[in-house]
Amino acid sequence: MKLEDIKKFFEDNKDNQEVKEYLGDLKVITPEGFKAFIKTKEGKDLIQPDIDAFHTKGIEAWKKNNLQTLIEEEISRRNPPQTEEQKRLAKLEADLAAERKARLQENFRNKALLFLGDKKLNPKLAEYIGEVDSEEALNIKLSGIADIFTEFSQNTAKEYQALNGRKIDKPVIKTNLTKEALKAMTPAQIMELPSDEVDAVLSQ
Repeated sequence: MKLEDIKKFFEDNKDNQEVKEYLGDLKVITPEGFKAFIKTKEGKDLIQPDIDAFHTKGIEAWKKNNLQTLIEEEISRRNPPQTEEQKRLAKLEADLAAERKARLQENFRNKALLFLGDKKLNPKLAEYIGEVDSEEALNIKLSGIADIFTEFSQNTAKEYQALNGRKIDKPVIKTNLTKEALKAMTPAQIMELPSDEVDAVLSQ
């Protein structure tokens, strides 16, 4: 509050009875007199805008200096950064999960190859099964493949018989491959063999 403002207030309100009475008791403005004045309605009305502006400025300054820091501290508290040990464990867990998933998919692939062999279907069909998350899902896909080829084979045989009036004779495949040798091979090695030889061995 500036002295000029106070003087102006008194000048503007010199005809106010309360101001007259107050000024009549004062020869000079003293700290005690000023304190008594600001307790009056006129005094409060005079000083309130400055008080509001002061508080507003203080709040804005506090926000500028502290709010962002408080927000960052709260975010950090809720999401504490990982230690090097925690990072190492997280990576190890991720690697183990990936390894388990790869082993599971390889197991499903081997079962698919056995199923296709039993059904005398080309083992390369295992490549089209894709990734499955359970043995039940694998069996559903394999059964679907078997049904499709069974239906296709039956329809082809019926069409051939209708055109030629006789049954289809299977061609004789000569091979030195045996079931024992086939069982000792890996799925990858089996995939490299001629499919007709694999089918011929499995049909024995």
